[in-house]
Amino acid sequence: MVVIEGLVNFFNTHPVTIFAQGELSLIQALAISKNKIMRRKKGFEYQKGVYYFNVKSGAGNGITIKRKKKNDAIQAFSRYLTVNKDVEWYGKWDGKNFTEADFEKLVAA
Repeated sequence: MVVIEGLVNFFNTHPVTIFAQGELSLIQALAISKNKIMRRKKGFEYQKGVYYFNVKSGAGNGITIKRKKKNDAIQAFSRYLTVNKDVEWYGKWDGKNFTEADFEKLVAA
């Protein structure tokens, strides 16, 4: 009973126009609606010559952080490492690929 009430509350707060397109079960409509609500793209484009890294926060979520200067990027990334955050170093964006993608080599240099 709680599940059905939750579904009804969901559809009351998130109107779905899928039912007009054909006959779908409530579960199918919920799955499609959830995908439409949950799916998001990054709201930015990578800039050339800028360093990027990602701080992971939860399942599938992450915050992409950029720094224009190499030393600032290394310092910020190192701070996240010292507080035991789950971080991923991307490197410097050159327009097509990330260069300087190995953080250990970058710090050793």
